[in-house]
Amino acid sequence: MKNNQKQKIDFKTILIIGLIIVILLLRFCGDGKTDINKGDIIKVKGKKYELVDHKKDTTYITRDSIVYRKGKDIKVEVKVPVYIPQEADTILILKDYFSKRFYIDTLDLGQSSFVIIKDTITENKIYARMFESSITERIINDTLFLKEPPKRKFFIGLQGGFDRTDIVNYGGINLLYNDKNDKLYGLGLGINSNRQPTLMGSVYWKIKFKK
Repeated sequence: MKNNQKQKIDFKTILIIGLIIVILLLRFCGDGKTDINKGDIIKVKGKKYELVDHKKDTTYITRDSIVYRKGKDIKVEVKVPVYIPQEADTILILKDYFSKRFYIDTLDLGQSSFVIIKDTITENKIYARMFESSITERIINDTLFLKEPPKRKFFIGLQGGFDRTDIVNYGGINLLYNDKNDKLYGLGLGINSNRQPTLMGSVYWKIKFKK
């Protein structure tokens, strides 16, 4: 019984450790980053750029329009009624037939957008129709300000030293390395006035001036 209990405990422990490892791998390896921040490196057409600034704003544009359409330009489907009453008031029917009725319907599209339909009905047909619309468009401007990220650079050149006694007291080759933080490292190899080999090293920091 004790051996079985130990095996069960060991299996649970291994399972818990395995789940913790999976969660950590998903957290560190998964691409859960959706926000873009300054200093991020972004690829545009396969080329890398550094994000200098990111601006996002919303603009609303309202477009108003009025469309008038004659009744004869509107398609009509006529259906003959199945039942016609025998007794009817002819004068009342004619009065209703030649009278004009005005129908107004508003379609609310949301976000301050709507369409108003105005129909004029007479002689059992649409005499005219007018559309009044006010549509608000939302335009999202997402602008990225990019610049090429700093690159490592190498420079090679000649270096010499002069004085009154020997005139030329040193001559050699100097190699400069410019890192991404604009810091320079120099390594020089040459010969002094006594014809002895000389190795020189240097470090340079960029000086920033206030504008």
